[in-house]
Amino acid sequence: MIKNLQDFLAGLLFLALGVGFGWAASRHALGSAADMGPGFVPLLLGLVLALLGLLILFKALTFEALGGGRVRHWGWRPLLRLLGGLLWLAFCS
Repeated sequence: MIKNLQDFLAGLLFLALGVGFGWAASRHALGSAADMGPGFVPLLLGLVLALLGLLILFKALTFEALGGGRVRHWGWRPLLRLLGGLLWLAFCS
């Protein structure tokens, strides 16, 4: 049972992003620790992010939060501003 919904959603997001980065980095040459390829560091960072997501998921499933850890509201305006700025940057460059 989910005891903290906010942490559960954050953990899922981190896990998905970490697995996605790890999968994308695995398409590049990894090399070795002495002679790193272009996919070595992104793969390690993706794995660390996925591990962080698993730890947050574990916390969300085991520890009770004050107020149930409910998501009170979504910040749609800042999200739309951020996405708009990223699109503007993509079109201008």
